[in-house]
Amino acid sequence: MAGRRSERRVATVLFLDIVDSTHIAGEVGDRRWRELLGEFRRRVRAELRRHRGREQDTAGDAFFATLDRPADAVRAAVAIVRAAQAMGLDVRSGLHTGELERIDGRLGGIAAHIGARVMARAGAAEVLASGTVRELAIGGGTEFGPPDETELKGVPGLFRLHRVVSVDDALLPPPLTREQAAARLASSATRARAVAPIAAGIGALSLVAVAAMAGLAMRHGAGASPRPVLSASPGPRVTMLRVDPKSYQITELRDRHVSVGAAASITVVAGTLWQVTPISIVRRDIETGQATAAFDLPRETFNVRFAFGSIWVARVDESFLFEVLERRDAINGRLIATIKPPDRFEDWATSGQAVWILTNQGELLQIDPITNRIVDQDPIPHKLRLVGLAAVGEKLWVCECAAGRLTEYDPSVDKVLRNVAFTQSGFVIPDDRVSNRNGAVSTEDNVMWLLDAVGGTITPVDPKSGIAGSALGIPRPVTARAFGFGALWLAADGKLHRVDLESGRLRTIEMPDGLVAGGVALDETANVVWVSTCSPAEAQFPNSVDPCRVSPGQ
Repeated sequence: MAGRRSERRVATVLFLDIVDSTHIAGEVGDRRWRELLGEFRRRVRAELRRHRGREQDTAGDAFFATLDRPADAVRAAVAIVRAAQAMGLDVRSGLHTGELERIDGRLGGIAAHIGARVMARAGAAEVLASGTVRELAIGGGTEFGPPDETELKGVPGLFRLHRVVSVDDALLPPPLTREQAAARLASSATRARAVAPIAAGIGALSLVAVAAMAGLAMRHGAGASPRPVLSASPGPRVTMLRVDPKSYQITELRDRHVSVGAAASITVVAGTLWQVTPISIVRRDIETGQATAAFDLPRETFNVRFAFGSIWVARVDESFLFEVLERRDAINGRLIATIKPPDRFEDWATSGQAVWILTNQGELLQIDPITNRIVDQDPIPHKLRLVGLAAVGEKLWVCECAAGRLTEYDPSVDKVLRNVAFTQSGFVIPDDRVSNRNGAVSTEDNVMWLLDAVGGTITPVDPKSGIAGSALGIPRPVTARAFGFGALWLAADGKLHRVDLESGRLRTIEMPDGLVAGGVALDETANVVWVSTCSPAEAQFPNSVDPCRVSPGQ
């Protein structure tokens, strides 16, 4: 019999899992639990990457990871506690430093066994460390509680365990109350329906076209190259596809900025290709697709846009109670300004002169891109909830989708110009239509297009009379769309589709084997169609739910 190959090394092990996960899964149901578990895994992996950790194994809601430095392990564990609580979940964590043995490619040994037993003694929102971790991490900004001397099942002798009290003078949060957990679970469920994937721009009902991007200006300048962001992939993968709009020939681009388990959104602004993955914002050359810069995606981001030479990030603030808009430098990613609206976002848009926020109270906020301040605040007349906002030139379109009505608004005179009804077009308006965050309205050749991404139709509407034409059938579910080259281009059902806007003819461009179309962006000057790929999570983690895999019935 062949002998087993083994090697030994010293590392800090981190074990963690979700507290009371079985009860939570029963409360929220299978579908919602799969969504929660997928988001939880993404957040854990993001924090492990940020703290130079390596995932060794995962099963259900449990993780086993290793880190070279005990101080990094403590910080990673604390960051995961906070990230999980933002979702309405509490985790427990155990840390131990010792010698690990790798046998036939898998890490294990007594140190791993001790780490798992330490975790088993931890409580909700608690990071419990062995005395070894405390001794090695002391003086590194971490405060530990008094020792608790105890036995660990299956390990001889007594062990001193210490609770992590604070890191860099910031106390660990207490466990969530039932009310806090319920509120945050409900909030994260709403946000997941509204913004998955990040900045995809497609919801239950979207109002779409091409001119809305025309007023955006991106300035470029020299500067120090920012540090690259680690991707969710251990090595170069096919992350972008360059598609010839006439021959449909596909060229693959490989690098480390891949989206594992989520569709990266992409957009073209003033000759620059931008990509947003679950962990990074990547600037790319429009001709070659090569990454020229990458920045960390701020935590709790739910939308990213590009205008006025800057990156605009909509995110939840550190208290997890309010939504803010951050302006960041497009050269180095540094924070320029933070704008705090009085209410939560419903949607937001950019025109040639301002940034606009539609709040969940139906008010329109105008942000001056020179002063980065809210300079005007106007209510928009409505009966039902307003859910979509887009700028066309200097006019704004607001969607009162539940009522089947679009409102054209002129912010220069604070006046509603007209209302356009679209219910006669036969749109399917699902029950969750109010979850749509990213409506978009625009015109192409004096035609306004209404896109029903769930019902699978796109309908031309005369922007002057409001009369709708015949609806065209499109594939679904839609994850991204873009107008150009006389067609609507869709990333839908994992493939790239071209819908001719005159004839309605549909052309499907199959993806290379194993690749899923996630985002799409066009540049008619460069004569290129860019598609971002969504790398299935199960390629790395066979037991995980795969958000990349979509089906027509989903």
